[in-house]
Amino acid sequence: MIIYGAKGKSLKAEPFEGKKCAHCGNTTQFAVPVVRYIHIFFIPIFLIKKTAFLICGHCKKQTEAKDFEKEIKVDIKEKAYENTKLFKYFIGLLVIPAFVLFITLVTGM
Repeated sequence: MIIYGAKGKSLKAEPFEGKKCAHCGNTTQFAVPVVRYIHIFFIPIFLIKKTAFLICGHCKKQTEAKDFEKEIKVDIKEKAYENTKLFKYFIGLLVIPAFVLFITLVTGM
């Protein structure tokens, strides 16, 4: 039995200045990166989607980056992913072939 699927994960929020909250008018917002990836046996294989949200620091309203103008959308995604290391979501591309190679070598001896 093979356990596989897709999973989404929110990463560390980064402060974002320059956009007012549409709900309360506060300028303190946070850019939150969200990744969606394919996994096999809960080992991430590869990313299928990278998005970002703005969350107001006061009223906690969430706004997806795609709802903004192009310039602000690019700024939000850059800020959200500037300190994020995404290589761990591709680790399955190394682990699974290494496991298959190991099994092949062991059973061939």
